[in-house]
Amino acid sequence: MRFEGNRLLPVALVALVALVARPISAAHYEVGINQEQHHRFLERAKVWQDPQPDDIPSTEANGARIVDRLDCEFVPYKFAGGATPKFLCAVLDGSGVATHDIVKIKYGRTNREIPGEVAGANLLRHLGFGGDHMQVARMLVCSGNGCPKGDAPAEPIAPLPGHSNREILQWVAVERRMEGHELLVGDKQGFSMSELASVSRTGLDKTEADAFFLLLAFVNHGDSKRSNQRLMCLPDQMDEETRECRAPFAMVHDAGSFFGSGAQRKKPGLSAWASERVFSENKCTVQVHSGWSGSNFPAVRISEEGRQFLLEKLRAMVDSPDHNQIRNLFIGAHMELDTHSTIDGWVGTFIEKVGEIERAGPCD
Repeated sequence: MRFEGNRLLPVALVALVALVARPISAAHYEVGINQEQHHRFLERAKVWQDPQPDDIPSTEANGARIVDRLDCEFVPYKFAGGATPKFLCAVLDGSGVATHDIVKIKYGRTNREIPGEVAGANLLRHLGFGGDHMQVARMLVCSGNGCPKGDAPAEPIAPLPGHSNREILQWVAVERRMEGHELLVGDKQGFSMSELASVSRTGLDKTEADAFFLLLAFVNHGDSKRSNQRLMCLPDQMDEETRECRAPFAMVHDAGSFFGSGAQRKKPGLSAWASERVFSENKCTVQVHSGWSGSNFPAVRISEEGRQFLLEKLRAMVDSPDHNQIRNLFIGAHMELDTHSTIDGWVGTFIEKVGEIERAGPCD
């Protein structure tokens, strides 16, 4: 069995079954391709698309999108690798009936990777660079055998009908995959940053790719091993008979190292992120150094068009009333889990880094 988007499917059926999309669910399944297709699709892959309205952070005060309570039923599944504890859970409706909306839950109240991944994925989606749908839930009510040991709630929690055996987890990440089809060569996932950087691009494709690399330097994508990226085929663009993709898309799916320091091997932390510069010593060149095994973010020269493309979008966040788009991004991810930081501190560092990009130009 394999987790494909919102269902558990036999591996043999993965390429044959398309999942039904829901308002916040991912319609996603894996498709096997060969190495030649992988290279060809990556050469044509876009890295940017118009963001959806739901991906745009609110400009209103207290507009952060946090789920107060989510009820779900534990789904047995063994994940391969990864340090963050996680499990699958089928969301329950109001009557206590398990739906087909199966989400990945990441938990650990002291695990700073969780808020970093939520903020990172939501920033990627807001800016149009693709990412998984991530939310924070203040309280997860997990029912069934297999739920991890939870927290003792401050007040009694009323169970849904038929679900008296439950555990309460606080401040968890709820993940639904990006819509589309993941393209795999055997069990080989993703692509390396050096592989993406080696693709020759012109025109708007180069502008968008440069903006993408600049954004990843902005957030310090330190853990950039190939399995943390994903080569996708956008929805309704896959010929399932020939396995040819008409619209390949390259994205980062594991943003757990964002807002930290790859060079220091530190995942999300305000002081670590603040210590990193966006650009390397060479003007308009970005390179993220990392101590994590398998990471390789090479030096990439950013064009003026790419700098302006990203700067326009980041500046709009800075210029939102009271910087509320930035503030809601970090509040919605529960970034104050880093007890040595404040939301104002995160917002201020974000603005400082936008200023660094402004001062770097022009990149002739």
